[in-house]
Amino acid sequence: MANPVAGDPAAVRRGQGLFLQNCAPCHGAEADGRGPGSVGLRPPPADLAGPEVVPKHPDGWLYWRIAHGKRGTAMPSFAFSLSEPERWSIVAFLRSLQAGARPADSAPAPGAARAPLVSAH
Repeated sequence: MANPVAGDPAAVRRGQGLFLQNCAPCHGAEADGRGPGSVGLRPPPADLAGPEVVPKHPDGWLYWRIAHGKRGTAMPSFAFSLSEPERWSIVAFLRSLQAGARPADSAPAPGAARAPLVSAH
């Protein structure tokens, strides 16, 4: 499954804001798996900025994982809380991390200031 927003800088910015609000509580603002909600989680959240997850999987797999979560972990499903385009934007953002961008490089996308959907575990 191809990412319909791949390479779109606006989608990457939207994805960054969505990541910071929804994923960073566990995966961390740097996407390194060390967010404030990661303390005590077993298994710990994945390091999404490193070479072990994002580079090894196609966009469709990343999208599916965001939509469905990961059984046996604290990774929730975002199928009902994030729209399809929002999930694809997060995938585009995660790809941008592999190209050298860091989550702290810029502010969240305009209009992305809603409360986090992931609670601390």
